[in-house]
Amino acid sequence: MSAGNSRRFGIGPVVVAAIATATGFLPLFGAPGYEQALLAGLWVPGFAAVALARQRVPWSLQRFGDALARGAVYALAPLFAAYVHVLRGEGCGPLDGTVYYAWTSAFGIVLGALWGAIVGAFASQKQLSLRASTLLAIAGPLTTALLSLGRFFTSPMIFAFDPFVGFFSGTLYDTVVDPGVALYTYRLGSVLTVAAIGFATLRRHARGRARYFWTLGALATACASAFVTANGPRFGHWHTKESIETALGDSLDGRRCRVVYPSGTPRADAELLLTDCEAELDSAESWLELPHDSKKLTAFFFRDAAQKRALMGAEHTYVAKPWRDEVYLQLASFPHPVLGHEIAHVVAGRAARGPFRIGGAVGGLWPNPGLIEGVASAVSPDDDELTDPQWARALLEENRLPPIGEILSFRFFSVSSAKSYTVAGAFITWVKSRFGAKTVTAWYGGTELPRLTGLDWAALDTAFRAWVQEQPFPPAARSYARGKFERPGLFGRKCPHAVDTLRGEGDRLRGAGDEKGAICKYDAALALDGNDWNTRLARAATVAEGYRGPSMPAPLAPLQALLSAETPAPIRDRAEDALAEAAWFAGDLPSAAAHWNALAARTLDEDAGRNFEVKALASSAFSEPRERSLAPAIGALILGDERHRGPNALLAGVRLGALTGPAEPLAHYLLGKNLMNQKDWRAAERELFHPSTGTGTLATARLGREMLRQRAVVSCILHTPDRLEETRRNVLATDSPFASSSGGRRESLLRFIARCAP
Repeated sequence: MSAGNSRRFGIGPVVVAAIATATGFLPLFGAPGYEQALLAGLWVPGFAAVALARQRVPWSLQRFGDALARGAVYALAPLFAAYVHVLRGEGCGPLDGTVYYAWTSAFGIVLGALWGAIVGAFASQKQLSLRASTLLAIAGPLTTALLSLGRFFTSPMIFAFDPFVGFFSGTLYDTVVDPGVALYTYRLGSVLTVAAIGFATLRRHARGRARYFWTLGALATACASAFVTANGPRFGHWHTKESIETALGDSLDGRRCRVVYPSGTPRADAELLLTDCEAELDSAESWLELPHDSKKLTAFFFRDAAQKRALMGAEHTYVAKPWRDEVYLQLASFPHPVLGHEIAHVVAGRAARGPFRIGGAVGGLWPNPGLIEGVASAVSPDDDELTDPQWARALLEENRLPPIGEILSFRFFSVSSAKSYTVAGAFITWVKSRFGAKTVTAWYGGTELPRLTGLDWAALDTAFRAWVQEQPFPPAARSYARGKFERPGLFGRKCPHAVDTLRGEGDRLRGAGDEKGAICKYDAALALDGNDWNTRLARAATVAEGYRGPSMPAPLAPLQALLSAETPAPIRDRAEDALAEAAWFAGDLPSAAAHWNALAARTLDEDAGRNFEVKALASSAFSEPRERSLAPAIGALILGDERHRGPNALLAGVRLGALTGPAEPLAHYLLGKNLMNQKDWRAAERELFHPSTGTGTLATARLGREMLRQRAVVSCILHTPDRLEETRRNVLATDSPFASSSGGRRESLLRFIARCAP
């Protein structure tokens, strides 16, 4: 650049490039991508606006072009800094990241410069002071940011399109950030706005018919821009509660809840959603010892993750807005696995101060994510084999239990979500058991915990660890915890957005039968992060689908490599499961049974362990002909048949319905569970309570526990209190299948029975 051009553009872009280079050393903020674009969009447009506003130049066509050129130079400065980090080896698909940056913050920086030039011209005409022009320049980006904040506060949506920032996805947990076509239609509105300004500028210098032509152009583009803005819900740029309710299409009001759900959902399913909501609301109030609130809670249920992302954001993250008494989830089976957690946020918010009704300092304006999520996890624990305190004991045994101060701060997000939620939930559970629910709610309301308890943080941490050390601890939990909590948090991963996007594309191709295309996507993801265990597993399992028997074992090599000691336990278990399935479909049933029996013996994951046990039964050679017939029946239910991978419920039902003798109780359980999935409640009840199933004792304790759980669910749905009470007695009996469990599932089931009881 010549000396004249350097003076023309000033030192501003150099300053921007230097700051962007420095901030790029933070994880995820270096190379082109979502975080880098978001950070640049938050401050560079305002910086460029101030720089141009301070140059008091009258408005003209030359000034219009000069503003666009200066804006482009300012936009290139963060990109230059990003490629400095690409050269350092920090790139995660830099070409895609550059395209994303261009459509989001780069465009916004140019708009910022254009806004600053307009302010400068206005200041020149009105003879405003430098301070006034600076404040006016900042007011542009600040106003649009406040508008987005207002929409966040007054509507369900959490994402934001902004003319200067570009796009904010609204959540830290969704690693796949895809604004979709809405970004392009939004930027079409931006282009129309710039065109309107350009045409209006040309009109000022035109004469005769040309002036008339440019006037029409300015009016037409301004009206088109206004049309795009006003029709934001149609284009997916923004939504209101009303537009989301219209898009979903149906609702149902109850005593304490209102559920909004997709049209076409059966009325019976909607009534279950309402029942679930009101029961969870009562349960959360009871745990926190808070009084009933007369205001109804609204629960939005979206058809799937894609619909949820389009209408309010948070594709794979469930969300609550306590200040609006609203929760937002995808449809799921009854009881909903996450509804109670989100409702707990709303109920806890009644004890909080500030506009957002969340736990933290300064009236929740400085939120405490560990406190917020810990309370919800404690109020509505996961339906897991171990309780949160037991998992915390496993972490303590592994010397991986972080200081509680680390979890109760913004470092919460630097730890894997499994670890942070678990430890926070365990700590809140301890606080309530030691100091009472009133202490929990007072802390949530803004009073410091040391003041409430008389113990400083070091003493609290020590006392908590001593309590954790007393929790029942199955020996197998130690090794399993290594895998459960090993995955790093978002800011501890390499290229999380690009890797998860590529793996998702690979999964879709694999599901469509395009194994070669899937492997190409997995390879691209592994090129970015060779240590992403989920991608390594997905690739290995895809290769193994070509296995046809011991005569050609090569496809199994990648899966066998994942059985090493360095592989996290959950990944290792899933790899061995895939090996067993490959053996099943190749006809090597003894090998499949050996794998599944080994998995069932060591895994702590209740659902996975039960699945392994059922598949082991399917692949075992039974001693009597009647029992042998169980194998193909279970195989069809769990794995499919030789022609179709995946469950074949029709074939399984035909085979199971014909079974008698020793296999009969298991057959009735499997039929009942399948009928539950089909929502045929009456038929499921007949199978689950069949006389042959007795008190719930089946081939294994895990199967028995699930039998009792399914009985409780169907009894709750059908409002049969006698059978619900019978199930409760079976759960508590000395010979109950739960007698050999660690307690997490038993506690969860008893809580469910209690809230269903009349």
